[in-house]
Amino acid sequence: MIRKFLPYLRAHRWAVIWALAQVFLVAGFELLKPWPLQIVIDYVLGGKAPPTAGRFGEVWPCRTRHCC
Repeated sequence: MIRKFLPYLRAHRWAVIWALAQVFLVAGFELLKPWPLQIVIDYVLGGKAPPTAGRFGEVWPCRTRHCC
């Protein structure tokens, strides 16, 4: 069945590749959606101190309480 379908697909292969790439990109961005909300809930509303070192240490411009 795939062998019969392949010649028709070959004419539109770039459109199919682009469509599949968009599906994977959208799925990836949907997985990243909760991350900003977690930061707001944990560090802004929850009163948790932001990390000063590690992966997210560089995200915060103010590392001490005496900034600005």
